[in-house]
Amino acid sequence: MSEQPRPEWLNEPNVVKQLISLLNKSGAPLELRAHARANEFARRNKTADTHITAERVVYGSEADQPLREIDLVVTMYEEFAAGPTVGISLIFDVLVECKFRAQSQLFGFPLPSGAETSASFVLSSNLVGSEICERIRRSDHAWFAPDTLSVGVVEFKNGSHPQKVSDENLVFKAGASLYNYIVSHFREDPRGRDVSAHPLVEELVANFVAYIAEKHYAWWSVLKDWMRKNISDETAVAYSKWLTGGKRVFTGVHGFLPVLCVDSPIFSSAVGPEGDPASFEVEDYLVTRLRVPRWPHLGKGRAISVTGEVPLIVTNIDGLPSVLEKSLGWFRDVRTILGQQPEQATVRAWFEAEFYRRVRDLHDDDSPLFQSSMDIERYL
Repeated sequence: MSEQPRPEWLNEPNVVKQLISLLNKSGAPLELRAHARANEFARRNKTADTHITAERVVYGSEADQPLREIDLVVTMYEEFAAGPTVGISLIFDVLVECKFRAQSQLFGFPLPSGAETSASFVLSSNLVGSEICERIRRSDHAWFAPDTLSVGVVEFKNGSHPQKVSDENLVFKAGASLYNYIVSHFREDPRGRDVSAHPLVEELVANFVAYIAEKHYAWWSVLKDWMRKNISDETAVAYSKWLTGGKRVFTGVHGFLPVLCVDSPIFSSAVGPEGDPASFEVEDYLVTRLRVPRWPHLGKGRAISVTGEVPLIVTNIDGLPSVLEKSLGWFRDVRTILGQQPEQATVRAWFEAEFYRRVRDLHDDDSPLFQSSMDIERYL
């Protein structure tokens, strides 16, 4: 405590009230409250095996650009053996951008009938293409590919009188900022050493190319089925021994869940027969979707599921604990899937992933256009 004189305005309730309002608009108090909720969540849920941390993150890779900031990153981490030659470092990052908007309220609306409403959260792994990752992709957890809503932001006067639709584009700007962090993890190839020269891989790739040339199939429509029928356990075992030296090698499965946290009420809206809003319900969170630069192209062959649009969770300070709990539930479900793999699947994983990568690299130039109505990623 300083011994300097205390300003007189500190004794004026109306002045202090106005000051608090202005400081809230800076966003700093909202960030502090979000960190407090996240730290409490981490304290309650961390175990000897599951490590949970909550911290602000500063990042950047461009030497001539200033570093960027994520207000809050809640990381869930566990390391475990998935098989005799495969260890998994499972990481989920919940990325939170805090935005104080005292006069705004957010509303979620269903997408038009027949519209593609699903968008997959980003999970990356060096084992993409293996049956292990396929089982994650086929899991039915609601947050792997949640149904999404269109979100509108309305400015209110005194919290109770709607005035106008906000023109700030708050949701997109926050989501794009968070996905900049996610996409930065894909700018450099994480696979490290080039193992494509191994003759077992080259032989099978040549066989697949010959098969496509003979049958005139679209390569992406038959790749997974061909792999299951033509990659023998003996081949996979031999490759795994060569790659790992018979030892367990750890690799990552990294999930990202971007969250916009506001200090405003959030509602979902039902619509009537003509598409007009009909009723409103208070929600802890909504999930919307975005189109962001460099995606889905950077994710092809490196994310477990790739969709043209990506999800963004929109919540408020009171809904944030629910978002964190649901994220932990998904983390635990993926942990269970990875920990219950048959030994055969883990032995095959290294070869399946490398074969899949080599075939995709050969055909990258065949399908540069992404079109949701004809999305080959659904088959890959």
